[in-house]
Order: sequence, then structure tokens, then C-alpha cells
Amino acid sequence: MAELKDLLPVTKNLTLLYIDENQEYLMGMTNALKKVFLRVDDADNATLGAGYLKVNSYDLIIIDSSSSIMSVQNLVKNIRSINKYQEIILTCTNSSSEEILEYSTLQLSSIIKKPFKSIDFLDCVLDVILKLKFNRNYLTKEIEKLQQDVLYERKRIGKFMLNEKSLKAKLSENQQSKPIDLTLNQLTSLSNKLSLDNVLDERAYSMLYLSIDNFDFFRRNFDAATTAEFIKMIVEKLLQYIPSNFSLYHIDYSDFCLLSSANSINETVLLSKKINSLFKDMPIKIRDYSEYIHFSMGTAHERGEVLFLKAQSASLEAKYFGGNKNVIYNPDSNFIKEKQDEYYWRDVVKKAFDKKRIFTYYQPVISNGDESTLYYEVLCRLLDDSNTLVDAKKFMRSAKNSGLGVEITKIVIDKAFTRFEDTQHCFSINIGAADLYDEYLIDLLIYKCEKSDIVTSRVYLEILEDAHNMNSEQIKREVAKLKSKGFHIVIDDFGSSIASYESALIYEAEYIKIEGLFIKKLSDIESYKSAVSGIVAFAKQNGIKTIARHIESQEVLNSVKSLDVEYSQGFFISKPSLDL
Repeated sequence: MAELKDLLPVTKNLTLLYIDENQEYLMGMTNALKKVFLRVDDADNATLGAGYLKVNSYDLIIIDSSSSIMSVQNLVKNIRSINKYQEIILTCTNSSSEEILEYSTLQLSSIIKKPFKSIDFLDCVLDVILKLKFNRNYLTKEIEKLQQDVLYERKRIGKFMLNEKSLKAKLSENQQSKPIDLTLNQLTSLSNKLSLDNVLDERAYSMLYLSIDNFDFFRRNFDAATTAEFIKMIVEKLLQYIPSNFSLYHIDYSDFCLLSSANSINETVLLSKKINSLFKDMPIKIRDYSEYIHFSMGTAHERGEVLFLKAQSASLEAKYFGGNKNVIYNPDSNFIKEKQDEYYWRDVVKKAFDKKRIFTYYQPVISNGDESTLYYEVLCRLLDDSNTLVDAKKFMRSAKNSGLGVEITKIVIDKAFTRFEDTQHCFSINIGAADLYDEYLIDLLIYKCEKSDIVTSRVYLEILEDAHNMNSEQIKREVAKLKSKGFHIVIDDFGSSIASYESALIYEAEYIKIEGLFIKKLSDIESYKSAVSGIVAFAKQNGIKTIARHIESQEVLNSVKSLDVEYSQGFFISKPSLDL
């Protein structure tokens, strides 16, 4: 998975034009890309973007399908009229499968569907740039020769003649990148997922899915160019040793699959053992680097497109249990059942996005002293196909794993500011690791505060467990920036891990919200009282206020007050509601 630092070696001398009417995407993405590109121009409509193209040339152009001024087809046509082989990435907003299929005929460099993870977006940009760089390097000698021919013609004839014009036309054509076949991976030229989808039909196939276990090690320790070399060497070795009745596909930067029409899964299982032995005994060597490669492999035998999902799920199960092994797909495994549940909720969330059925409810945090409201926590809910209101606890994990967590946070932020802009109440928003890691949050929150005339001190940010458990310098910097702007910092699920104690101090949190498990059974389990008492002592020693969540009875509320917890929240006090 690409990070900004991976792009810098290959993009620092390149220029980019980003055209998107969605201000939040435009602002968030360009702010990040400006750190690694030589120049980034941004346009919030196609007309402005076309104006930039009249005066500047760009190595890469990113456009969005939601343009209200000009269709994607016309915008691409205008760009191609200036540079026939311009590299173009299209981001799709609410596009149907038929529309995406139509876009694929436009010879675009890549297509990525919104909402997307920033890491997937950066992977997409990196793949396109690496292909661009490869094409340009490959053509350098031919370009130099053509330039020499042009110079020779000028000296020999002394003026531009027909032959020279022909040479210049060839030179111009070669200086621009060649069109990209969307069915091929841009790095390895292997058939990709789109090509695989076209192959899978109702016939039975066997598939071996391979995911490089130590790929993150390459990302952290080598630059993008060296990592790309490793990938190419891995592909070269696989192609040398796989049987002729298997076809190799490059699915993602670090993922591949082997497809066979064999009637039995046994040959595929044997192949997995062969690949494991091959890479175990023969390291990949590039210059002074030598690395052993191992894979998480998943095997399945099935008909149609479901084959890919089963093999990929089996590979994920192998990775979950330590990697470097092959797992045969078993629908009864606990891991697969959890994944199926995750896929179910992912689809529910996507439908809720499309149908705009995501809502916000509000639950107060009350003082245990004077019973005043400190703030309202903004809680996310959605309506499923049966019109049942679903709590975020059921779907947020799946939403985050499928890259929709950040988009849900943005929807919650938008609805929260709209709800509270005409009130004097304070409110809180739940913030996860992805929100802080994507670096969009501070700009968006400041923009919303200014637009809604809400001072930052009315906004409380509840830092979720996945963020305060992650020892990330980037997350620490983002929280520090948010605090410096006047936003209140609350550590959620405090006490769930040792990391929450460290985070409370590093983030200089003003509030900690005690892990709900301790509070629910506070009056029944003596050790939980001791745990909460210790948390309260820690908080008081460091000038931090405490909040107890999951107050579901008078008995629990009395216990919380007796332990000197300052604020409470829960169904016994007030259920989440659309009203304040």
C-alpha cells in the first residue's frame, strides 16, 4: 500500500492537474499531492480545468465523473485534442457498472471508484506514474536518435522539408506515453482483475490466490523503484515455474492469482507447495539486496465470479493466522463466517450510501454533579432494506475495512454541523485512525466551523480505540494540530489497553470516556470497581475529567457517582434521539 513518501522519488519533477467539483475531495487530495509533485493545479469545474490546459502541460490529469458542466466523454475528448496520449485517472462518483464499462473504452490510465481509501488512491497514482516513467525511459534512445536525424536534416538541407516534418511528427508522438490497455497491470503487463472478470464464467475453475506477506517490509525499507523491481522479479520467477495449464493474473500491487480449468483442486494445492518451496530456497536478489519471499495463499474450486472471492478469502485467512501457508476455502471456518458477515454489512452500508439512508442520532453526556449537559455525542445510524434502524456497532467495522469509514465520518460531520449551527449546544464526533491518517480532518473541521459560525471549543473529538492503540507519529501530529485549534480531545474506550493511558498523556486529553465493559457490570464485579477507581485516580492526578458510558440502571449510576466519576452517558439517562 502506497504512502506519500513512496510517490516522492518518482513524482518530485512531475506536474498534476486535479479537476473535481467536490470541494472536500479536491481540497483533501490536492493538499496531500502538493507535498510530492513539483506543481499541482486544482480546478473545481471542467471549464476552469480546460483553461489551465490552454496554458500548461501536465504529466498527469485526474478528473471526476460528476462534472455538471461537461460529460466525462467530452472532457476526455478536449484533453486528448491537446495531448493525444495524456495520462488521465478518472474517479467515479455514483457510477453504475454500465457507465464504468463505457468509461473503460476511453483509454484512461486508470479508473477508481469513490469512496476510496487514500492508500488505494495513492497506489493508483503510483502505478500510473511508474508506467509513465517506464515508457519515457524506454523511448529515450529512440527520441535521441530522431532528434539527431532532425538536426542532420537541418544541416543538410538548411530548412524544414517534408522529411524533417515527418521525423518531428514521429518525435512528438514518441515523447507522449502510449495508450494503456486497461486489461493489463501497468507495472508487470500481466492480465489484471478486469481481464480475470472477463474470463470467469459458469465453467468450474481452480484458483490459487497469492498475497506477498512481507510486502509492507519492502514499502518501509525500499524506495518505490526498488520495490517495483522486486515485484517484477517475483513475477519472472513465477512465470518460469508455473505449469502451462495455469494463467497468472496481477490483481493488486502485492497480490496475484493463478487460474486453471483443472477438474480437481489437488493440482492447485500441489502447486501452492511448489511455489512455497521455490521461494523458500531461492531469495530474490536485486543489486545489494536479497530477500526471501513468502505468500499467504488461498485455494478454491468453484464456478463463476464467486471463485475469486472464495480464493481471496482463503488467502486472507492464511494471512490472519500468520501467513506463509496455503488455506483451502472452507465455508464453515469461523474466519470465513466473520468475513461473510463483514461482506453482508459492507453491502448494507454501500446501499445506505447510495440511497442516502445514513442518519445521526444524539445522546447527551450529563454532569454527575448539577446534571447539566456537557455535550451531545453524535451517533451514526443507517436504515437497511427492511427499514430497520441499525446501530453503528454492527456495521462500522465492515465500513472501515472496505474503505468507507472516512466517508461515514464526513457524512456525520456534515450532518452534525447542520444540526447544531442554530443552537448553543456542544457536540462530539467519533474520530478513527483512518480519519487522522488521511490528514483531511483539520481543514474540513475548520471549514465547517467557519461556514456554520461554530467556535471550535464547542466541538469535542472522541479519539477511538483504533487510533489511540496505533503508535503513529502522524496521528500524534494530527491530534496536536486539532487541539491547538481549540477542539476538545476525548479518549474513547479508555482502559481497554495500556496504550490508552499513554495516548491520554501524549494527546493532552481533557476527558477520558471509560471502557463500557467496566461500567456495565460495575455493581456486580468488584474487580471492575477497582479498575474504574484506578482510572479515576490516574485522571485526577493528570488533570483529566472522567466520563462513564453505558449507564443502564440507577444502581450503576450510583456506583459511578460513588467512585467520583464526573460525567455519565447511557440509556438510563437518555436514549439516543433525533431530538436534543
